[in-house]
Amino acid sequence: MSKSNLTFLLFLLIPSIAEIIDASQFTITIPNSPFSLGRITFFFVGINGILSNKNRYINSNTRKGLLLIFLGGIIGAFFSDKIGLSLSRSIGTIILFFASTGIASLLNQNKFQKFIDFFFILNLIYVTYYVLKLTFSKGLNFISYSSLFLDEEAINHHIIGVNASVSCIYLALRFFYKKNQLSFLGFLTIFVGLATCFLSESRSNLLITLIVLFLILIFSKIKFFNIILVSIPSIFLIYIIFSKIAYQNDSLFQRFDITDTDYQQRTTAMRFEFLGSFLIEFFKFPFGKGVFGTEIQSSGFESTMIHNQYLTYVLSGGIIALIGVYLWITEFVTIFKYSIRRLKAISIFNHAITFSMFTFLLTLTTVEYSGLLFFLYVSFLMYLSENYKIKKN
Repeated sequence: MSKSNLTFLLFLLIPSIAEIIDASQFTITIPNSPFSLGRITFFFVGINGILSNKNRYINSNTRKGLLLIFLGGIIGAFFSDKIGLSLSRSIGTIILFFASTGIASLLNQNKFQKFIDFFFILNLIYVTYYVLKLTFSKGLNFISYSSLFLDEEAINHHIIGVNASVSCIYLALRFFYKKNQLSFLGFLTIFVGLATCFLSESRSNLLITLIVLFLILIFSKIKFFNIILVSIPSIFLIYIIFSKIAYQNDSLFQRFDITDTDYQQRTTAMRFEFLGSFLIEFFKFPFGKGVFGTEIQSSGFESTMIHNQYLTYVLSGGIIALIGVYLWITEFVTIFKYSIRRLKAISIFNHAITFSMFTFLLTLTTVEYSGLLFFLYVSFLMYLSENYKIKKN
């Protein structure tokens, strides 16, 4: 593909990345179209990628797995009360899924990789500024993000948490990981992501980011004693800084107060009850319930999501989707193991998106997330899968 054509395609992706960063502000709707401008341009760029690389990514288990998930959703739609809506949503998802295949084929291009760098830089800056602007809108009088969300003045904290987590991990490894070690600026970048998760009250993404940071240290060229020497003071410093902020607001303090066992149990125990309700629904509908049939009754809720994207897919597509989830996740595990064992054999770009991908996939165990960021990560994993097969052969 010529440089001018690639530049044109990257220009077309601007509405797509804008929608990923903040769909509430930057989504451009098209009259009489089921897709936004960002999704249309994502699809157009993806089709161009497929036409340029027709024979690639066919054997990817990610591709096979996700195709089974979405086909399962189509079959499950016929067992749904909303057959038409479930079918149309599943078909629309498959269209974006095929576009992801084409996007994956472009990721080998150096200019495209720089575009991904630009996206993650912009993403982290935006969500950090967004949270700081809202929570400190009255100067030093801190405002709880949850209260802003309840007043419909802020977007869901899960969206902020996901964007902050995946971006800070990617950027830290992409630019500040030298000789298998994370530099001070790398730690600082991840701290920015942690602070954004904390201020937006995203407990799950705060914990996930800490877990991924610890894994980065373990797999780095650092002795275990030095890891402890670095991690313990860092965690203590983070705790001190976050505690001082939390003391300014009762709501924020309670959300992260692990000594308040009653609150923590009330807000997290329901997740385990959701699992029981999921199993009941799955055995009642082994072939799925369609995209619009994935709500459950649990913990006093008449209708609620499971807060787990994988289980939601299984409820939608039944046994077929379950097989798809297995293929999808096992392929990533294989790629992840290969990457950490052969750090010198993979590029720093691949290393960065591998750990960012790991962060994203962990997040999907705590929330449903099917926006354009999901399809971008589908592209990443298919790209990593193809690179893995080439290097292995």
